[in-house]
Amino acid sequence: MKKGIVLSIAALLLIPNVSAATLESESVIIDEVQQENLYIFSGATEVNAEVYGDVIVFGGSVVINKVIHGDLTAASGELTINADIMGDLRAASGKTMIKDGHIDGDLILATGELTMNSPASSSGSIMVTGGNISLLGDTTGDMRVNAEDLVIGGQHTGNLVLSAVSIRGRSDFKVHGDLDYTADSAMEITPDIVSGTFTKHKGVEYEVAPQTLDDLLTHGLWITLSSLIMGLVTILFAPKLLTEKTGYMRDKPLASLANGIVFLIVVPVISFFSIIAFFTIPTAIMILLLYIVVLLFTSGLVSLYIGGFVLKPMEHDSKSKVVLRLAIGALLLGILSAIPYLNLIPGALAIIAMGGLMQSKAHYFGVVPKKSKE
Repeated sequence: MKKGIVLSIAALLLIPNVSAATLESESVIIDEVQQENLYIFSGATEVNAEVYGDVIVFGGSVVINKVIHGDLTAASGELTINADIMGDLRAASGKTMIKDGHIDGDLILATGELTMNSPASSSGSIMVTGGNISLLGDTTGDMRVNAEDLVIGGQHTGNLVLSAVSIRGRSDFKVHGDLDYTADSAMEITPDIVSGTFTKHKGVEYEVAPQTLDDLLTHGLWITLSSLIMGLVTILFAPKLLTEKTGYMRDKPLASLANGIVFLIVVPVISFFSIIAFFTIPTAIMILLLYIVVLLFTSGLVSLYIGGFVLKPMEHDSKSKVVLRLAIGALLLGILSAIPYLNLIPGALAIIAMGGLMQSKAHYFGVVPKKSKE
């Protein structure tokens, strides 16, 4: 497993077969024209000269003041664009400001706050997810935006799909394609604003209904049955894996918990950056599939772990005894899951189980290594 994670990270940072420079420093300032791709790891990055290649940057603050003749991929606390991006712009940022310049490719952003001023513009497709979004520049590609609060202006020749709690259109807002929006309050749309079809949806505020006793019992029964089924499948096809990992969980719960937390956080992060780096999308899919498989296995591991407190595991246990221990654990897991506040325990145990799956030990509860021949 550890080797697989290392390979995944290597794939994420895969460098195309072109000339490239890697810059690592607390502060990176580009003052000379660059004729190659740049890979930057810095607390603060400022690009003051043209770059004839792609730029991939990780850092706290990123400021682009000169043209990038390629793609810009950024993960930063704050991103500021003051110049043209001739390729795609893909970024995950706490705050994004596109003050000036033209984005010739696609714009893909996940950001807490975005401001795109009216001098700025874009000709590719736009996909933005964030909190407070202000799009005031002109665009020519299709646009999809999901936000808490959205202010939109400028001229747009593509089709727009907008979704937000609040949407406000400025006086210069005009759509030459189709407009489809969802919001709690209706926008003021006149026939001269939208040239194509106009569709509006009323936002719905969902209230979480209190759970009834039947709901809790149904949830507990579902947890019991699904855990039992996953455990039985594992016993049938990989019995040593199940007993081995359960043993590691019991012997080293804190180490398993730490590994599980790392796995729970790191895998989605690696997958996300694999996707925004575009050349490792197959790797991202493989990592996510592995993530799902591990999550499926955890219920069986947790059930066997809990059952071990009632029916103590012994070396060379029969398969029927392992199944009985699994059934007892699955029943207890279902009961815990149905009780408010106590249902936090299965979640913590699931994280420990993930950590157990990342380990490899050979001598736990019926898994005895073969003796070497003298």
